[in-house]
Order: sequence, then C-alpha cells, then structure tokens
Amino acid sequence: VDRKDFSRLNPYADAAQYIGYNCTISSPSMHAYALNELSTNLRAGMKALDIGCGSGYLLAVMAYLVHKSGCVIGVEHMQELCSVARKNMKKHHKKLLQTKRVQIVHYDGRHGYLYGAPYDCINVGAATRLSTVHVLLEQLNENGKLVAPVIVNEESNAQIMRVYSKHENGRVSVRDLVHVKFVPLTDEKT
Repeated sequence: VDRKDFSRLNPYADAAQYIGYNCTISSPSMHAYALNELSTNLRAGMKALDIGCGSGYLLAVMAYLVHKSGCVIGVEHMQELCSVARKNMKKHHKKLLQTKRVQIVHYDGRHGYLYGAPYDCINVGAATRLSTVHVLLEQLNENGKLVAPVIVNEESNAQIMRVYSKHENGRVSVRDLVHVKFVPLTDEKT
C-alpha cells in the first residue's frame, strides 16, 4: 500500500503529515509499531477496528493482512475525512470497499463501534483517555489486542503508546511501548 495515495505532503517522511481538518496521518514508524504489535491479530478471517482512520492508509494495510475472509472497520468522527478515506481507497484499492472488506463509518470513536463488535484487534490513531480504553476493551474478543496512545497525565498531556492484551479469562495485561505525542481523540464539534 503506497502512502502517497493517502498523504499529499511528504508521504514517505517519518513524521506525522497534515491531511486536513486539523488532523494528521501518523508517521510510518508509528504505523509500524501498531502493525507489529497487532500482527498476531491481523490474520486471515479476523476482524479489526481502526479508530480515527483519517486518510484510510492503515485501513488498507490491515485489510490486506486479514485477507478476503476478514474485515476492517474504520471509524472517523468527521464526515469529510470519511469521504477523504473513501476517495484515497478508490485510487488503487476500491475492491476493498466494494467487497466490504473495508467499511468506513462516520461515528464518535470514543465509543468504539459496538455494531461490529467483537474485534480481534483495535487500533486507535489519536490520543485517548483511560475511560475510552475501558469502553474499547469491552468490544475486544478474548485473546484480542488494543494499541492506543493513552493520555497518562491530563495536565501535561503526557502520552504513552500502550498495548492491551485481553486474555481468555477476561484478564487484561498492559504493556507500555514508547512516549508519543498524538492529536486528541475528539468528537466532531471539538
């Protein structure tokens, strides 16, 4: 999946790039972090949720990883970005939309997307609060994984990329990866 179809400015630079509407596409290294952590849950037939799908890049990558028998749902809080993601996808990946292997939904990602749950994995592309993490964990399958930049200090807006693993008994383990700086996960009005 070529990033130039999803980012007009400097698509290969290892830095977040502006995609419009006060939003960015994450850097290639951040996408690599997420995909690496979610790789065991992005296999044939699995279902993934990408919150804050933005330009649609990670949706396309995830869709190829879950193959024809899987499904990836992208949630975006701005209708305009949903349109941007669909337009980008249609450049070279329109079959993913036509077959519904990729679905793009205009919705407030802070609530996850219960209509498609449960998911084998969830990626969050914007800084989220712990209250949202708890909502998302409820929508995760046993043995599922959630990767999200989590706000760990509201005053300083300190964020850590975290991996949450949900085990068969419902227990959740947490692993911190790296300090990050993402735009916040908001609603359409904010």
